Amino acid sequence: MKYLYLSVTILLFTACIQTKNKKESMVETQHRTQHFCTREYRPVCAKVEIQCVTTPCEAVEKTFPTKCVMSNNPHAIFLHEGVCKKK
Repeated sequence: MKYLYLSVTILLFTACIQTKNKKESMVETQHRTQHFCTREYRPVCAKVEIQCVTTPCEAVEKTFPTKCVMSNNPHAIFLHEGVCKKK
């Protein structure tokens, strides 16, 4: 009887550990998920932050085919609908 209680306790303990690890991995993947976007063309202009090695860099304006595609880039900040104007 003592071994039955011990084995049930071990089983429950390991089940809790596995569930916790699954939850942690789900949270990690939620931050990296990307949206599935349709193949339409509704251009949007966004500012894309660039990381330089030696000096601070200015953000670059980039035209994305849709707002959905732009949202898949974590460094993009929406500016306006339409194509970006060249300076």
